[in-house]
Amino acid sequence: MGPFDELAEALARGVSRRQALKQFAVGAIAAIVSTMLPWRPPTIAAAAERMRLYASGVEVSGMSVPGSMLPSIRVGESGPNVEAIQYLLRQSGRDVEVDGDFGGQTDGAVRTFQRLNELFVDGVVGPQTWEALFVPVALGDLGDAVSAVQTLLNAQGQDVAVDGDFGDQTDGAVKSFQKSNGLTVDGMVGPRTWTALVNN
Repeated sequence: MGPFDELAEALARGVSRRQALKQFAVGAIAAIVSTMLPWRPPTIAAAAERMRLYASGVEVSGMSVPGSMLPSIRVGESGPNVEAIQYLLRQSGRDVEVDGDFGGQTDGAVRTFQRLNELFVDGVVGPQTWEALFVPVALGDLGDAVSAVQTLLNAQGQDVAVDGDFGDQTDGAVKSFQKSNGLTVDGMVGPRTWTALVNN
């Protein structure tokens, strides 16, 4: 059912004209966003979903938009988040040294990653670039994305070897971190756990 059909149905049900038009306008905007932007970056997709729910009368004021709290990391910065970015860039196939220093080499790798993933190419690892870099990992996984998780866990006070092996030690550290941060304790490092690791 399209926005016009929903408008007609709302009016037929006796909904006030003002309320029906509000629902129509919000629903139409959501439909336009989803139609014109089929690739829909996560933040836009979340905004479209919020509009759709609002048009349906669902209270959305307390709903968070995924990625909205992710930091922006750029040239000149250093530390665990930069190390994690470098590991995640390596996971994606970029050849970058992991040294925790966001210099020219990392800037170039970020720009290449952004271009290949049809993101805005500015060399800044902001919310959309973070979300594109995130790779779900869990017990039994191996690779640079696991090393990124281990690096961030250590920055949060955990004590795990940064070896790219998601074994029992890393699983326990992830579950401890999830419990401390009010997340679902499942040992899976998905978008919410990645976001918490990067932000803490």
